[in-house]
Amino acid sequence: MHTFLSPHGVWYIADLLPVESPAHWAYTYFAGAWKWVRQRTLDLHVLYQRLQAASFKAQVKRRVWYRPVQLGAALEIAQQRPGLLARLSMRRISMASRSLNKQWRSMAWGTLSALRLH
Repeated sequence: MHTFLSPHGVWYIADLLPVESPAHWAYTYFAGAWKWVRQRTLDLHVLYQRLQAASFKAQVKRRVWYRPVQLGAALEIAQQRPGLLARLSMRRISMASRSLNKQWRSMAWGTLSALRLH
């Protein structure tokens, strides 16, 4: 990366760090997702240390957003299998979809925000 940056240049990294969100609804419903994320993604501290080890002057600004997910949207996401979900088996996706459908039928307000997630 050093060869691409001009001296004293700035490299902005804006990225989601899934390992920083252990209570995310996807980890509750999709067996294996949390394990996959912990094994294959970096947390903020490791990313910072690696940048420093590569002689970057690292400055971190962390922002955390919270937004409830509609159960219908969660079911649609499960069917589309984007990102992390594409790495899970169809068996795990099916199990999660059944669980989400069961939750959908039992909840009047229809969001995952009020669930205790971990």
